[in-house]
Amino acid sequence: MNQKPFEKIDPLLESWAHQKGLIVTKNYKDFEVRHISIIDNEGDKYELFLTSPSLINRLTISVGLIERASRRTPNNEKKELQKTWKTSVRNLKSELENAYQTIEKWILNEGHSRTYV
Repeated sequence: MNQKPFEKIDPLLESWAHQKGLIVTKNYKDFEVRHISIIDNEGDKYELFLTSPSLINRLTISVGLIERASRRTPNNEKKELQKTWKTSVRNLKSELENAYQTIEKWILNEGHSRTYV
């Protein structure tokens, strides 16, 4: 069992996130994770989440709306604003861009803009 499942992707992920002004969360409770919160100028919160790479260098990137700042967020809206990609470690950077652009599109569709850290 790999003791450091994210070590293959961390350098690329950290560099990519830094260029976007994003912070990678690496731990949640007692679990090792790779999670990025993206908050727009109105306070709406989105997430980008990566699974750890498998033994064959495959992983999943998921994005979605977590909550609207100004109102209760219905489950059907959350389901509409979710997307998942299965990718390889080799294609990670381009798929991170696709995931990020998806969130940016959702933000712009609300008439909002991205808040940079």
